[in-house]
Amino acid sequence: MNTNYINFSTKYLIIMLVCAMSIFLASCTSTTSGNLGGVAGAGNGNNNSIPTIQPAGNVEPQAEPPSPTPIPAPTGHIIYVSDRDGQNRLYIMNADGTSQSPLTDNAETPSLSLDGTHVAFVSTIDNNKDVFVYNLNTGALTRVTTDLAADRAPALSSDGSRIAFESFRDGNWEIYSANIDGSGLINLTNDLSGDSSPVWSPDNSAIAFTSNRFGNTDIFVVSPNGGSPSTLTTNPVPDAVPSWSPDGSKVVYLSYANSETANICHITRDGLNSACIVQSFGRSHSPVWLNNDQIAFFWQRGDNQFGIDTLVLSTSLLTTISSQFTPRGEPVISPDGLRIAYQAEVDGNMEIVQYIISTNETIRLTNITSFDGQPVWTSR
Repeated sequence: MNTNYINFSTKYLIIMLVCAMSIFLASCTSTTSGNLGGVAGAGNGNNNSIPTIQPAGNVEPQAEPPSPTPIPAPTGHIIYVSDRDGQNRLYIMNADGTSQSPLTDNAETPSLSLDGTHVAFVSTIDNNKDVFVYNLNTGALTRVTTDLAADRAPALSSDGSRIAFESFRDGNWEIYSANIDGSGLINLTNDLSGDSSPVWSPDNSAIAFTSNRFGNTDIFVVSPNGGSPSTLTTNPVPDAVPSWSPDGSKVVYLSYANSETANICHITRDGLNSACIVQSFGRSHSPVWLNNDQIAFFWQRGDNQFGIDTLVLSTSLLTTISSQFTPRGEPVISPDGLRIAYQAEVDGNMEIVQYIISTNETIRLTNITSFDGQPVWTSR
C-alpha cells in the first residue's frame, strides 16, 4: 500500500477534525454570550438565547395594605321588658340575640348597677308600684319597698349594694335611698316640691336629681346618706334628666326651651363650669355616655320623627345614627363601648336592635309579635 496516500489521508482527517472543533466552539461561545431577545445589552438579540436573571434595580418594596381591624363578638347579656307571654316580664338574652328566656314576671323600667351585678325594676302589685332588685350572680329576688304609696324610678349604686328611688309616700314625690334589702331607708330630699330622676355618681358619693323647689326645675346634688342638697343649675328654663360622666367629673342634662325643644348642656361637678350645645333636638330623652366626651340620646320631633344622635361635647360634633329601624327608645351602650342597643319599631312591633358604631351596621335581636323594649346591657 502507498504510504504517501495514507499519510495524506491521515493529515486530511486531522485537519477536518480541527476545523469541525473550531466551528463547534465558536457556535457555543456565540450562544452563551447572548441575552433575551429585546433586552438591551451585549449579544446578538436573537430570541433563542438562554434566559438569565436580570437585576431588579432600585425598586421600592410595595407595602401590604392594612387589614381591617376585626370587631370582637358582642359580650355580656341584654335584659329587657317583653309582653310575649301576656304580661310584662323581664327577659334576658345573649348579646347576639340568642337564648332568650324569662328572668322575672310583672316587671318594667329595669335599671342596672354599674358593675352589672344587679338589676332593679318596678312591679305593680295590687295596683301599686313597688321596687324590686334581682341579683344576677345568685338569682335572688328582693322586694325593696312595701309602702302603700307608689315607688318608682329605681337607680342602683355602682356596686349594687344601695338603691335610690322616687316615692310618693309623703304626699309628694321625694327621693329616698336604702340598702337593697329595704333597710336603712332615708328621705334625701324632704321638701314639699316635686323631686325626681335620681342617679348615682360613679364613686357612689353623690346622687343627682331634679327638683322644682325654686319654681323652675333644676339639677341638684345630695349625699346618699342625707343632708342639705346643693344646687347644680339655676337656669331660667327647666333642666332635667341628669346623667354622670363615667369619670364623675361632670353631669350632662337637658335644658328645655319649651315643651317641644331641648338643648344638651353639661356642667362640672362643682357647678363652676357649664356649657350648652345650642341646638334644638326636639323632645329629647335621657342621654347616655359613650365615653367621657361623647353621649348618645334618643329624640322625637313632632309625632312621627324619631332618631338617635351621638354628640361629642368638646367639639359639638353631632352625628345621627343611620338605621333601617326607627328608634323608639333610649339607647344603652355595650360594656366594651363598641355597640348600642335600643328599642325600635319594626313591622309594627317594638323590637330590640343592636347598632355597631364603627360600621353603621344594625342587627335585629328580637323578632316576635309583641312588645320588646327598655333594654339594659350587663357585662355578666
